[in-house]
Amino acid sequence: MRWNGEDRATTFIDSGALSALISDADIANPGTATITVIDNAPGGGVSESRIFTISQYASEYFPQVAVDAGYSTIFTILNVGTDGDSGFLTLTDQTGNPLIVTCTRSGAAPETGSSFPISIPAGGIDILTLSAPGTPTAIPKVGWGRIDSTGGLLTGVGAFQTRQGSLLTSIAGVLPAQLDTYVTIPVDNDAAVGRRTGFAVANPGPNTVHLQILVIDRNGNQVGNPIPLTLGPRQHLARFLDEFSTQVATFAGSMNILGEGVADEFVAIALLINPGPTSQGLMSVIPVIRGASLTESRPSIK
Repeated sequence: MRWNGEDRATTFIDSGALSALISDADIANPGTATITVIDNAPGGGVSESRIFTISQYASEYFPQVAVDAGYSTIFTILNVGTDGDSGFLTLTDQTGNPLIVTCTRSGAAPETGSSFPISIPAGGIDILTLSAPGTPTAIPKVGWGRIDSTGGLLTGVGAFQTRQGSLLTSIAGVLPAQLDTYVTIPVDNDAAVGRRTGFAVANPGPNTVHLQILVIDRNGNQVGNPIPLTLGPRQHLARFLDEFSTQVATFAGSMNILGEGVADEFVAIALLINPGPTSQGLMSVIPVIRGASLTESRPSIK
């Protein structure tokens, strides 16, 4: 596909649908863009152009979305205003490319793609259930989501869940996250019972961000060296702290995720898994604790 005459990375879905990666810079300013499709097959060529209208949007971010391998994600989107509002739910995978899912909502045929239009009257809701397209696999597909709305009136909650056949085994709600350069997550790991703390972090921006994780014990002392993380444009990462070091498999303290500079913004949530008395894991997603700005007191990196 071409956007204003320039090629954009395009994914073939089926004979009637394509998904293209449109950058933040492409839609940074309100106006219009010209879209064409190129077919290099014999008898192909350039399609007729279509006009895409770009409106100014307010955005909310959801740092964890999961489908396939028994996972599905449900977005419940609300209009909290006194006027109607519209926008899009856009999904991105861990590598920064479109996350292709099948979206089902009440009274409508299933849609397959990575971006879905939303139009909600004042006080109304829309419920979108996201699942893996095609034949299920044993490997989960994960990433992050963004709700854009023209009037800034749309908000909501995501919830990813797991099933074993018809049995619902876990469900975890994901609240919207804000752009930050420093967040803190309490840690209470216990390897004996399988309790683990982790995070999901996404870079919604068009530039690479450089982050570090500082692990702090219950007495305020840094444990080990800072853990570096680099996320390219629109990339995502979900990990548990003990995946970086077995030293914190049983540990009480905190982990601090810091951007190295004022431009290194990210969105994050905390992940907690606690098996309890059974072998089935209970997953919880909790908001991070927002840290100080770069101009205020922050943990020193040793």
